[in-house]
Amino acid sequence: MLPAVSALDCLVADLGIDPGDPGLVSYEATKFLLNRRQPDTTATLVLWQPDVIGQPFALPDGRGSRLPVLVEYLCGFYPAEHGTIVYMASPYSLFDPVVLRVPLGELEQELLPRVPTLVLPPLGEATIDRAVQERLQLGTAQPGT
Repeated sequence: MLPAVSALDCLVADLGIDPGDPGLVSYEATKFLLNRRQPDTTATLVLWQPDVIGQPFALPDGRGSRLPVLVEYLCGFYPAEHGTIVYMASPYSLFDPVVLRVPLGELEQELLPRVPTLVLPPLGEATIDRAVQERLQLGTAQPGT
């Protein structure tokens, strides 16, 4: 593997996401479901290849979309009206990326572009552990407190 500009680099830059604050968690969509990952709703969630969930070799297998399974699972953690971003980086520097903003509950009705990435912005802010804050000798005027 060689260093390069990755799809995640493009996503962060194009959407103006700070991966450090409030945090960013990334999973391949099929593995996210199979492993029953519990999303941290206070961080940005990035799900890769939601258009080919459960399809071998990430190729359509003719059995229809399994996106409703993902939407149903995510609705256990986020409200159906929570905004999502369907993102696809542009392969050309002169063209804009594809950025569709769709409520989670309506996602399965949207026609997804080929090989998109699904982004769920944070639902709320993380709770500060006051004991740790004291041990670190951080005042309450710190960012994110």
